[in-house]
Amino acid sequence: MISTIYTRQKGFHIPRTPLFQSCDKQFKSSSGNSNNLERPGAIATCGFEDIPLPAQTALASQNSGHEQSLSLFKLQPQSSVSMSHTLSQQLRIREGGIIFEYYDVTIYRGDLDNLRDRQWLNDNNISFVYEFLTHELISPEAETIGSTSLLGGLGVGEEVKLLKPAMVCLLASYADPCDLRDVLPPLVTSKFIFLPINDTNGVAMSGTGDPSGSHWSLLMVSVNDTKSFYYDTSLDRSGEGGNIPQARHVTEQLSKLLDVNLTFITVNTPQQTNSDDCGILVCEISALLLKRLVKAAEDENKAIDLGLEGVTLLATAGRSFITAAILQLITIYKERKG
Repeated sequence: MISTIYTRQKGFHIPRTPLFQSCDKQFKSSSGNSNNLERPGAIATCGFEDIPLPAQTALASQNSGHEQSLSLFKLQPQSSVSMSHTLSQQLRIREGGIIFEYYDVTIYRGDLDNLRDRQWLNDNNISFVYEFLTHELISPEAETIGSTSLLGGLGVGEEVKLLKPAMVCLLASYADPCDLRDVLPPLVTSKFIFLPINDTNGVAMSGTGDPSGSHWSLLMVSVNDTKSFYYDTSLDRSGEGGNIPQARHVTEQLSKLLDVNLTFITVNTPQQTNSDDCGILVCEISALLLKRLVKAAEDENKAIDLGLEGVTLLATAGRSFITAAILQLITIYKERKG
C-alpha cells in the first residue's frame, strides 16, 4: 500500500496529512492487518478482465453492420492453440512479415507465433500490450477504435506512463540518464511509471549476460511515494535471483532522471511454473495494477493496493485476450480500408 490517493481537485497526490500508513513489507501494518484497505479474497485473473476488446468499443460507436464479422473473434474460453489457428487462417492471404500497425507499434507475423502457449514473448509483444493499454485506459483521445480512455477522461492520463522495453533498455544503458529527458516520454508530471525489465538491461555496461535476453519482470514506480515496486515471477526461495540486479540498476537510473531517491521494494509475486510465461505475466500484472489505478481514480480517497497477495495469474487466458484483441483490430482496420 502507498500513501498516494486520488481526488478530482489534485489528481494523484499524497495529502498533507496522509490517510494511510505506508508500509513496505508485504504491504502489512505492524499488527499484521492491512491499513484501511479492503482486500479481495483469493482471485484467479489474467489482468485483462473488464478491459474492453476492440470490437466492443467499435460496435458501441458504430452501426451493427460489422457485428457478424467481429463476433467471430469475441473472447471465448478456448485454448490459445485454437485462437492461433483462427489467426493463421485470417492471415493466409497476407504477404510479407508486417501484419498491421497499431499507433507506434508494428505487428509482425513472428510476434503472433509468440502468443501461443509455451512461447516466449519478445519486446514487440510487450510494446503492443503497453500501447493497447495506453490507448484503452490512459490516453485522453483513444480515437482509433472508438474507446473512451478512463484515466484520460478523468484528466490524469499524463500522470501514468507505460515505458516500452526499448525505452527501458535506453534508460538502463545511458551513462547519464538525464541526457534522455528530451528522448523519453515526458516524465515530469508522472506519478506512476511502469517499466518492463529484461535480464539484458545493463548488459552493455556490465559486459555479462545473454544479449538476447531470457527473462522479463516489472518495475512499477510510485513517484510521490518515492518507491520502486518490483514484481518478478522467477525468484528463488530466498526471494533473490531473477532480474533483481537489473531492476535495481534501472531504479538508480530513474532516480537520477527524476532527481528523487527511490526506495527499491520487492513485492511478493506469484511464481511462474515454466520458463516461458514471464512476458505474458508482466503484461497481466501491468494490466491488473493499471486497473487498480483506474479504480482509485473513480473512487476518491481510497487506498491503492499494489500487492498481489492471493492472486493467481492465468497465463493462457492472457495470451488468448491479446490474440483476440489483435484479431479484432485486424478485422476493424481491414473493414475501414475496404
